[in-house]
Amino acid sequence: MSKTLRCSAYRMRTVLRTGFLLFLFLVMASSVLAQVVPSETPIPIAQASATPPEVQRPVFQSYKAVEIGSTADSVREKLGKAKIDDKDGFYYEIGKGEFAQIRLDKASKVRLISVTYSGERTPPTFEEVFGNTAKIEAGKADGKLYKLVRYPAAGYWVAYSRRAGEKPSVTVTIQKIRSSK
Repeated sequence: MSKTLRCSAYRMRTVLRTGFLLFLFLVMASSVLAQVVPSETPIPIAQASATPPEVQRPVFQSYKAVEIGSTADSVREKLGKAKIDDKDGFYYEIGKGEFAQIRLDKASKVRLISVTYSGERTPPTFEEVFGNTAKIEAGKADGKLYKLVRYPAAGYWVAYSRRAGEKPSVTVTIQKIRSSK
């Protein structure tokens, strides 16, 4: 093979690798942005409620009685011994196909609750997380679904993510809204 052809082949491989890395970066960046882009205003739990929507609390407020702001000791009391327990939080394997991650703030209070259901576990439905009046945007043909709703009056946001597949996994996350102070 001539030197010119070897150089051309090397350049082509370099261009392909660079393109692939750029593609991966864009996919990862869009995933991160999808999680931090503000969503719509809170959805009222009941249409007949006299409380304005901006002060409504989400339907899904806790996991096994652990809420945003609960103390680390309260988490241990309610969920038992964690598989991982450190100053930053806890990781629980609740059962086959159910995993919970609890993250703590500097004051050792819950700032994030993320629960993943997969396999045989039955996850909460979209309606159980956001209420019967919540609207599901047109989902993807493959069954994927993602929705994040901010509840400023409650001080946190709730996200629901369903992955595609024969037995899709679902992750429900509740996270404290960080103040801009």
